[in-house]
Amino acid sequence: MKKVMKLFKKHKNVLVNDYESEELGEGVLIFYGLTADKVFVVHSTLTLSETLVRCRNVIENLRKKLDELLKDFLEELGEEVDEEIKQKYGAIYELSPKYRSVEEVLPLVSWMGATAATIVANLDKKLSVWQLTLMLQKAGINVTFQETQEILEGLMEKGYVILSAES
Repeated sequence: MKKVMKLFKKHKNVLVNDYESEELGEGVLIFYGLTADKVFVVHSTLTLSETLVRCRNVIENLRKKLDELLKDFLEELGEEVDEEIKQKYGAIYELSPKYRSVEEVLPLVSWMGATAATIVANLDKKLSVWQLTLMLQKAGINVTFQETQEILEGLMEKGYVILSAES
């Protein structure tokens, strides 16, 4: 166990969607970057390439299932909001094309506070302002539809986000 923890400390900063591996006894230990702060760790007796294929399949299946759960959750949230709010706060924002991922933008917006960072962290989900606001509220963040809109407009003024064509 001490050896695994030592190896984890060595590989905990693996890049998102990348991996690092270590030989460990009769097997391989793989560290796969899921997000900027989450690493998927696997120990396997298969070869490195066989393990990678299986890990990527597991991760892809997990992401699909999480996307389905989010879609169902958002449908339930939609029942809590009237049509006027949906119309007024129906805009969808996405990262500016000059950025590759939310992980790249997060350090740039940290000065704007935790709510702005949380909004940026969820831009890849292509949520409308009202959906994003309700999701934040359900997570315990005290924010209004107007405040979410203002944060996104501020991010747009600074060039971090753009209005999505899906709006």
